[in-house]
Amino acid sequence: MVLKQVDDMAAAVGRKRQTAASEKRLEKMEAQLGRWSARIDRLVAVAESAGARATIVEHQRNDELRACRAIAQARFDEYRTSPVELRKGLRSGVEQAWNDLAAVMRSVRG
Repeated sequence: MVLKQVDDMAAAVGRKRQTAASEKRLEKMEAQLGRWSARIDRLVAVAESAGARATIVEHQRNDELRACRAIAQARFDEYRTSPVELRKGLRSGVEQAWNDLAAVMRSVRG
């Protein structure tokens, strides 16, 4: 009986550590999304200030950036607000959206 209680206590401590580490990773991801979002906003502003001089390619790139950002933000928000028990099932969608946005951001200069 005592060993069961010790195991239960150890499991609870382990869950608390996992939760703290998970929250720290989520905070880092949120900060990165913020940096990417600011960069996207700057790129869009530059293209808009260029007006007619901005190329179709720039407008298409900006549309792709905004779409990827919206998807990544939505998936991240869904993951963050979900109960811990459901997060495992959402993880692959968050990772895919994250990787897609990261790839688009790497391809952009400016």
